[in-house]
Order: sequence, then structure tokens, then C-alpha cells
Amino acid sequence: MFNWKNLFKKKCSLKSINKSELDEKLTNFTDFGLNREERNPKVIVSLTSFPERMHDIHYCIYSLLNQSYKPDEVVLWLAEDQFPNREDDIPQSVLKLKANGLSIKWCENLYSYKKLIPSLNEFPNDIIVTTDDDIFYEKDFLEKLYKSYLETPNAISCHRAHKVKTDQNGNIEIYKKWKKKIKGETIDYKNFFTGAGAVLYPPHSLAKDICNVELFTKLAPKADDIWFWAMAVLKNTKIKVVKDNISELTYINPERERGLTGETTLFASNKKGGNDLQMEAVIKAFPQILKIINE
Repeated sequence: MFNWKNLFKKKCSLKSINKSELDEKLTNFTDFGLNREERNPKVIVSLTSFPERMHDIHYCIYSLLNQSYKPDEVVLWLAEDQFPNREDDIPQSVLKLKANGLSIKWCENLYSYKKLIPSLNEFPNDIIVTTDDDIFYEKDFLEKLYKSYLETPNAISCHRAHKVKTDQNGNIEIYKKWKKKIKGETIDYKNFFTGAGAVLYPPHSLAKDICNVELFTKLAPKADDIWFWAMAVLKNTKIKVVKDNISELTYINPERERGLTGETTLFASNKKGGNDLQMEAVIKAFPQILKIINE
């Protein structure tokens, strides 16, 4: 008989949460998770989701509202067309976290781009930290990002990054040849931040085309990280991997991440060459990126 349990263990050897333990903590969670003092610029934690993820996103949001360094806002951006009844379509497990500081805001459906684009429009002069909806974040992830920002305010700071590899002619190699999950405190244009690890964007650190919906939908519809990285490079903003970075992610639903639930993920679709095609399209549109990263 085929052993599905062994297959699950093999494919899901990812760090994950103990939901039963967290359910107990959430029941007694009364802390207000936001900063109460005046701060300029503000620190905005921004994320997005969609209906199929709402049943367990509260674990992620809890981790964002339980930080050692408190953000000024935690904003969950949702597409109006996916939630026609607004908050009536949202589970109580999520809505109850509004009492702890969660803000729910509505926008057009920009898919994964919703994690950043609406916040850039609403908070143009503030620090924006993007997170993913299926990750449970360590209690000091934001503190480490903010300390990095104070040390290097003109750089984008991140926990998790790959190193873009170029060939002898200065062209970008295919994604599978890049050095993955680099470690050590480094600042470089070739540090390619990955959104799941959380990314801190200082105010005005991205090029003017960052919010050009028509352009990014055409060039990189399923690769927001590529678009965000390209807009950083075009603005001459380097990317910094923070000191003592958290590079190993803790997943809320690891079986989903490895394709065992039947749900589609960006990881799965881009893994099959989608990243390379979208990077090629972006570089073709903005060839000056190669000059900048190779200088």
C-alpha cells in the first residue's frame, strides 16, 4: 500500500506552526499591537490575501501584532470584487483582531501586487514593510528590519534574499543558477529580496513607474518581487540583508506550499520558468538595469 504519510513528510519538511498552541494564545490575546506614540515616518506593515486563504490568515496577522517593535499600522488589503459583502465575507477569527490593531482596507484586484501598491499610494511618505499571508513571523523580525533601516536609511532592508547571477556579458542568468538564501550583512543591487521573508521599503525608494498598473501587469503579472526589485535598482536603491537575518520561513500551511492541497501558488507557477520569462520582459523594457547592477 502506498504510504501517503511518508510522502507528506518528505514533501513538507518545512518549518511550521503549532496551531493548537496558537489557538489557545489567540483566545487570550488582548494586547494592542500598534505603536501609540508619534513617529515620523510611520512604519506600516502591509499584506494582502484572497478568499481561499482567509480561514488561517489570522495566525499570520497575530504574529504581526505581537512584535517586539510595534508598527504604526498593520493593513490587510483585500480586493473589493473578491469580497462583495465586505466584512460579512471575512471570518470572525480575522475580524476580532481589529480590536488588537488590524486595519482592513479595500482596493482593486491587483493580485499579489496588493501587498505594496495600495500602501504606496496611501502612505507615500512612510516606511512600508511587506509580508506574506501564509508566513508566521518571528517576534523580532520587524525590530531587526527597523534597526537596519536606522543604520542604512537609503537602502531597502530584507531578511531573505537570493543573489542575482550574471554571465560574462553582464546578462542575468536563469533563476535556478542564482545563489539562494544568502547570509551575512550585505548591501548590493544584486541582492534579490523575496517577499515572504518581509521587506522594508524606505519612503521614495522605488522608481516612478512602481505603481504603473498597466506596465507591471504586462511585464510581470505573476512576479511582483521582480517588479519591485527592478524599480529599486532603477531608483539606485541598494538592497541590504539584515544582520542576523531570519532566512528560514515558518509556514502556516506547509502542505499547501509544497502542492499537496491542490491550491495554486506563485511558487509553483514561477518555479517552472515563469520567473525567467518575466525577468527577461522587465529587462527588455528597462535595459539600464543591467548597466546599474554591473557597475
